[in-house]
Amino acid sequence: MKQPQLSPKKYIETKVRNLPLHKCYVNYDWAEGKIADVFVMRKHPNGNLTIGVYLVDLLCLGIKDTFFMFNYTEEEMKEKLFKKSPFMFKEIDYTTAHNIVYAGRDYALDFDIHPHKDFATTKFILEEDTDKIPLMDIEVGDKNGNPILWVHEANQYLDVYAKLMKNPGKDNFTYFIGASSPAMLSHLLDQEDDENEAENHDENDYSEYENLDADGNDGKANSSRIEDYPLGTINYINASFISGEDLINHYLISTRTLKEQNFLGLELSIRLYLNVPDLGGIPDFYESNDFALALAAPNAAFWLPENLVSETQEFFEKYTLLAKRHNLSSSNFDNETEAVDSGALYIDEIIDLLKDYTENPMILFSMFGAAIFNEGYKSLVDLLVAHLEKQADRFPFLGVVLATASLINKDFQYNQQFAYLATCNGLKEAYPSKDEINEMEVSAFFAFKLWQAIQVIDLSKAIYYYQLSAAMDSTNVFVSQAVFPLATLLKQHLEKNEHLFNNILEKK
Repeated sequence: MKQPQLSPKKYIETKVRNLPLHKCYVNYDWAEGKIADVFVMRKHPNGNLTIGVYLVDLLCLGIKDTFFMFNYTEEEMKEKLFKKSPFMFKEIDYTTAHNIVYAGRDYALDFDIHPHKDFATTKFILEEDTDKIPLMDIEVGDKNGNPILWVHEANQYLDVYAKLMKNPGKDNFTYFIGASSPAMLSHLLDQEDDENEAENHDENDYSEYENLDADGNDGKANSSRIEDYPLGTINYINASFISGEDLINHYLISTRTLKEQNFLGLELSIRLYLNVPDLGGIPDFYESNDFALALAAPNAAFWLPENLVSETQEFFEKYTLLAKRHNLSSSNFDNETEAVDSGALYIDEIIDLLKDYTENPMILFSMFGAAIFNEGYKSLVDLLVAHLEKQADRFPFLGVVLATASLINKDFQYNQQFAYLATCNGLKEAYPSKDEINEMEVSAFFAFKLWQAIQVIDLSKAIYYYQLSAAMDSTNVFVSQAVFPLATLLKQHLEKNEHLFNNILEKK
């Protein structure tokens, strides 16, 4: 009779220790922050992996969470665990992994705080906790060994609080409410103050930026923490101001939307890249003529005719009503592709709405920027292209937008009059007939050069134009959409040079 197949849970509880140990990982900042994400893997004969995941709070809570992943391929494991934050973890030996998990468990048990219920299963992915495992000195609690109860909201872990009030007593533990661990390093990735950072720039051109440090922090108390931004509002501009401490706080990042996580992940990768001189140099965009022109560029309120300013507002008010009528969640087209993506079922109504606004460059740009990244919107894209080309002589940045779209989608055809942009090295070359270059013209050109650099895999130039774009006051959907391909290229480059940035992190 054929033996019944064991469930994954039963297999782990009875047989998984027969599999050889494979790799183990932990987040880089576990020793400083005392919050550890530990991954322990065992390898099946078919090459697949079973992984135990342990969220260990060495401050007092012990094994806060744990789960297993059964019979995953190595690629599936990497996609699941490391895709969003590939450079936050390092490989460790099994002995270290074992000691972190059990140090957290044992310290918490001292205060009658028990591990997550699923540890009853996932403990079998670990070796048995015996004297055969060398004992390591893992620091727990504060510097005096007293527990720290760190919670994000006041109503969390009230049962643990009650236990700590009894043992070790109210004067012998710290109760901390906040978004950042009190034990975490203030700046793991922050560079030391550069002696040359005090170099003066022209006060009129650079006063807003002269105090930025290597992390993009401007010294303002409320401008550089993830918690300062409401959920869904982090973009490539404000991500450049987030502190290095928060960028490596994978718990904080995991609480954000997927789009925000992408922005934050790329920002972290860029800082890793910039921290390793041997990986390649990035021109100082603060010194560039393009940056000076960007600072001086007027926004739409100054260059766009008044009737088109009011018309733009009118259009998006109508679009909002259209979205609400179809019970859509998006009520603001500024949310880039979301509004158009939500409008797939009523595309004809969007086209009909556009008929009265075909000479408005802001509306044409916004709608095209969202629609070009969504499959199945050919009728809308074709309509917009025709109007963009008609308006490009009057509003040159629309030609740059079309040229950018052709870089992204090779099947997309556009008027070849914009082909000269490929050889332009600056804003003046891109807009030779313009005495004053406006904000949209600056933004469109930076986005074009960013995508051009991505196409030829010129990372230094891509990061340069990405950072220039982040210095602008308004977002550009073409820059936002460049985040994934740029992050992918940067990830591949960093992986090839892992030894270089590992040395940087270890020194810090």
